[in-house]
Amino acid sequence: MSWTVAAATVTVMGASSSDPEEVLTRAACLPDFTLAYGPLPDQVADVRLPLQWDRSLPLVIAIHGGFWKAAYDRVHFRPAADALASAGYPVASLEYRRVGTGGGWPATFDDVAAGVAALPALVDDALVDRGLAPIGDRGVVLIGHSAGGQLVLWAGRSAAGVRGIVALAPVADMARGFEVALGGGAVGRAVLRARCPSATPSWIRR
Repeated sequence: MSWTVAAATVTVMGASSSDPEEVLTRAACLPDFTLAYGPLPDQVADVRLPLQWDRSLPLVIAIHGGFWKAAYDRVHFRPAADALASAGYPVASLEYRRVGTGGGWPATFDDVAAGVAALPALVDDALVDRGLAPIGDRGVVLIGHSAGGQLVLWAGRSAAGVRGIVALAPVADMARGFEVALGGGAVGRAVLRARCPSATPSWIRR
């Protein structure tokens, strides 16, 4: 099952382009509705429902990348979310506080944990309100790209009901990302300096 999810996403995100920023403006459909999992503006998720719904499939909770920075939000993940919905999966594309909008450690991680925990019930309630059958106990698959890949790997360790995790090009080695100043030092700004101002790669690996 998780292999099917990965294939549907890579097809969209792997489209060739000479401009790495092109993905930020790629055309995609608007979500069917947006849910709030908390009181803050970034504590929301866009939900897309399949036109041809295979009711045996779980909810996909998608977490976008972008170096944990405020400049990159869930909008650039819309084409991938569309592809997943076209493959029959209901998709909740989760937003979270990022560096520049009150994010970093621990806010970004708090938001992701809260969203992953709350969204299955919130989506089911929204479906029932719209006269549709809930997803129920079919569980969730977490999918994330880049920084979002790191976040799904982190969240999947303890989240309930997770049937699979798909991490596309994740920042899986945070110590190495810090060491090589990935994204112009994004790892340090997003996570490690906020958690420990004197952080070093050896400290991170402890």
